[in-house]
Amino acid sequence: MDLIQKSCPKYLSSYARAMWTKLVPILQASGYVKQADKGTIEAFCINYQLLRKGYDSIKTDGVVTKVSKTVVNQRTGETYEDNAGWKRNPASQIIDSATAKLNSLAHELGLTPSARASLLQLSDDNDEEPNIKEMLNGGSEF
Repeated sequence: MDLIQKSCPKYLSSYARAMWTKLVPILQASGYVKQADKGTIEAFCINYQLLRKGYDSIKTDGVVTKVSKTVVNQRTGETYEDNAGWKRNPASQIIDSATAKLNSLAHELGLTPSARASLLQLSDDNDEEPNIKEMLNGGSEF
């Protein structure tokens, strides 16, 4: 099966495009990710863009936003804005969701320490050489 293409899909933009150009060479070097994994890599890059755009929104607008309500004075009929409290910036929910998806996709792509350890274990299982446990224990269980 072919390695993943190095060129970025045309429809990815800004942060997603930058992530593709950084990520694909790393994945190609690992040898585990193939062209069939393109959709997973695209999803990773798109969620990275959502994370960054959400963060940009929070930098601009803050973590919470003021909620106002329009009040009408019963005697005069004048209207004014009254503070009704604060609400969470919707971008923080986007960040939460994108972060969870990025963690899941990173694990699938072998980009987390535990995923790399699993890949190393798989490669060790295929070797006929004794592993460290066998060398230290003489092959016996504790």
